[in-house]
Amino acid sequence: MIRSRKFASWLLVAATCCATAQTPPLPMPAEGAPVALVFTTALNSRTAAVGDPVAFELAEDLKADGVVLAKAGSPASGRVVQVKRAALAGRSGSIGLRLNDLAVGHVQIELRGDREGAGSEVQLSRPHHLKWPMGLLRNGDELEIKVGAPLTVFAGKVGPMSASE
Repeated sequence: MIRSRKFASWLLVAATCCATAQTPPLPMPAEGAPVALVFTTALNSRTAAVGDPVAFELAEDLKADGVVLAKAGSPASGRVVQVKRAALAGRSGSIGLRLNDLAVGHVQIELRGDREGAGSEVQLSRPHHLKWPMGLLRNGDELEIKVGAPLTVFAGKVGPMSASE
């Protein structure tokens, strides 16, 4: 009887310790940390439309404090929010993208277009070269993004996964 009481009390202590022990949270990347992506969807300013989905994947492992949070090849996504076609006077095409948050475990990492900003939009454009005077009569070049093209964005705020996901 004494042995069963000792065993029961030991079991109670062990269960209490295990219940109160928590696993440490995963480290998260600092705000403004670069995140390397590659396009897995080809885009062209001539054929793209507002609302088109855009797919990316991580170009390299996403790490924080030496811990791999997401492996290279993990999916990311966004949407086309603005399209400008090439025009006269050498104006080249451009595409605006809005990035979706990156899901890592049970949290979301906001992806930003620039290091300090709060916006999740990225403006992609092709430089235009105006050759005077005949360049005024020439259309600029369309923006073409091929599969595998790199894109560097930046980590933003980290928050819990939304209920819709």
